[in-house]
Amino acid sequence: MSRARDLDGLRFIAAVTVILRHTGEYPELPDGWGGLIRVSVRWCVPFFFLVFGYCLCEPEQADGEGAGRGATDRGGPAIPLERVARIARMFAVASLLYLPLMIAKGATPISEIGPALLLTGTWYHLWFLSALCLALVVIAAVSQAPGGGRLLDLAAGIILAAFVAVDVAMSLDGSYAGALDLARQAQGIALVWLGYRLARARVRPAGPAIAALVLGGVAFTFLDVFVLERFGGHMSWRQCSPGAILVAVGLLLWGVKGTIRLPEWMVWMGRKHAFAIYILHPLFVAAAGVAVAGLSGGARPSLAIAALALLATLAAAEGLRRYLPSARAVMDGRLPDRTGARPAGEGRAAGRAEGQAAASAGV
Repeated sequence: MSRARDLDGLRFIAAVTVILRHTGEYPELPDGWGGLIRVSVRWCVPFFFLVFGYCLCEPEQADGEGAGRGATDRGGPAIPLERVARIARMFAVASLLYLPLMIAKGATPISEIGPALLLTGTWYHLWFLSALCLALVVIAAVSQAPGGGRLLDLAAGIILAAFVAVDVAMSLDGSYAGALDLARQAQGIALVWLGYRLARARVRPAGPAIAALVLGGVAFTFLDVFVLERFGGHMSWRQCSPGAILVAVGLLLWGVKGTIRLPEWMVWMGRKHAFAIYILHPLFVAAAGVAVAGLSGGARPSLAIAALALLATLAAAEGLRRYLPSARAVMDGRLPDRTGARPAGEGRAAGRAEGQAAASAGV
């Protein structure tokens, strides 16, 4: 169970980095530091995709050939329809939660609300859930076809290369927003599949190799930023640095290795609240920004906003868990249980899978 324990702790760290990414440009720091912070935490979204794909296989149950309980005879992951439906419910509930805020902000008039929201949701962070649904549907369909695994291997490489290329172009002149949105949605297919492939292959590198992967990813990220800036790009606009993907892969493998020994409170937070942090944090980032600006004469220091938003988000998540468990269950995408018993088929393994599904989704 050390693998699941360490991954839970890393989920919490990833959820915190999401908040750091969404709290502004850090005007209280020297010039350039805000952009570096925003770029350096880009690993969190690839990490969530990778963990979800890894958990589809459950390698701790694998036989000598790496075909875990989560794999079918054709070699693809067994993805229950209910798992996809649950993530779709998460997306729908979260979009309804943020719809009044979106309308009040005037970002999208009511008359313009339409199919495009199926890709992005009603707030800036909800695209992840629709991308995860798309990834699961595509992988479930393609991987069961003859040669589907190799096709997905090829597609994953093409998707990531295209995403990086469009991202660089967007960072240079800002004229490829539509293409970037599509590439961002498609990255889930590549990263979830990569996570599953790592699980199937039972990759267990030594500690120094993992450290080299993480540190190499960090170095590549900063080199990427330096080169981009030299050519007049904007590092804060970057969505997909190859270095961030390397960091995410390294952290995934480190978590699977089971040697991190993160504090128990961090593990518990990741297990119970990673999803809630992801869904709820924009509400409290906005509220914290107003509160901090009011207390500081209009200034909006991002570090103070991030700290206050994190505390408020955790308090809200724990409050829902303790005092409004039905509302929390709806937000988690779970169907109401009128009998008071656990849903059919949910034993210990199913409960663990449920926790993995919620935590991995950014969640």
